[in-house]
Amino acid sequence: MMISNEKPLKILSLQFYCFPDEMGGAWKLTYEVNKRLVEKGHKVVQIACKPNDFLPDFEIIDGIEYYRIGAKECKSFISLIKEVRRVSEKIIAKYKIDLIHIHNPLVDFACLFSSKLWKIPRVYHFHSLWFDEEKINCLGFQNYNKVPFFDFKLRAKLWVIKIIEWICFFASKRFVFLSSYTKRRFQDFFPFKKSKLNVIPGGVDLETFKPGITGLSQDECRKRIGVPKDNKMLLTVRRLEARMGLQNLIDACYLVNQRNPKLLFCLTIVGAGSLENSLRNQIEKHGMGEKIRLAGRVSDEDIAYYYGAADLFVLPTLAIEGFGLATVEALASGLPVFGTPVGGTKEILSNIDSKLLFEDSSPESMSILLQDFFENSESFLALKENCRKEAEKKYDWSLSVDRLEKIFYEVLER
Repeated sequence: MMISNEKPLKILSLQFYCFPDEMGGAWKLTYEVNKRLVEKGHKVVQIACKPNDFLPDFEIIDGIEYYRIGAKECKSFISLIKEVRRVSEKIIAKYKIDLIHIHNPLVDFACLFSSKLWKIPRVYHFHSLWFDEEKINCLGFQNYNKVPFFDFKLRAKLWVIKIIEWICFFASKRFVFLSSYTKRRFQDFFPFKKSKLNVIPGGVDLETFKPGITGLSQDECRKRIGVPKDNKMLLTVRRLEARMGLQNLIDACYLVNQRNPKLLFCLTIVGAGSLENSLRNQIEKHGMGEKIRLAGRVSDEDIAYYYGAADLFVLPTLAIEGFGLATVEALASGLPVFGTPVGGTKEILSNIDSKLLFEDSSPESMSILLQDFFENSESFLALKENCRKEAEKKYDWSLSVDRLEKIFYEVLER
């Protein structure tokens, strides 16, 4: 329920892509927040871009009103601005919007071209920097902090992105961060004093993700998804993109196998993305086809069987891990999680046990801890109960959304 004695709010949510149109932690997190705001009695209307034109322009999912911008228009900066302005003005003509909840700077920047929205208070939910994401996309992880001096086109592009993000930050009244890491990165990037910086971690549905939710034993879950019951099973749920570190995880498993070919283990990678063919070729090159499996995109209903089948969850991120929704979903499922000491992952796992963190994100480092797990799994599996308790204590969605709702009302009071 919403805060007593307060009126229900009409909230405009801005994002680039959204769940379930696209899979990804940031999009899923935004959906989970919006769905629960609706459950608390608020009206949530969101603007997002279509990843393809098969999706309808308007749809209601779990009470959230989805207004989608066409895929073709999203590829053009000018067209995107025009469409976002048109749709946003259509929404505010229909509803008296109380507050704008921002999850993406580009769509927010497009909204700023409509003067009709200027007086509506804005709360910026900071997931990561577009600036950082673009550097990794253009330069790869290894070189993303080394922009070539004579690459004037890239430098100009990054300056435009920085200016857009700065404008959006100046226009916002309050900021919400998923971790202390994302808050520090924001403060480094935006050297202008901003008050009211709040850290509110993401959450997990404790009833959807919990031990035994499928009603099947671990062996029965493995049979259902096609994993041999006598193997130790590693699981990761990731978009197949460069910064997710999946190449290094595959290399780490190859190193473990080289040291001890008789070890019975398998790695299942759930997710889709641009690196699918590259990862498949890497697995084939290493001759690890029997021990590493790309499961593709898995439905919300079926993902429970993967958590139920696994012994260990692995998060091999290389950079910009603002929070890690899959991390807390695994913890809530009673799985110990190994993660690289990157971003929000370090904050989450160090509170349970520091031995869950890899020394760094290299394949060698990951292979050492994974081999320790295979040889001494009892000490890690003994943490299962603590993992679930940590999720219950800190990451129940109701805690996060209650805190966010309180911030919304504080912003409106001012």
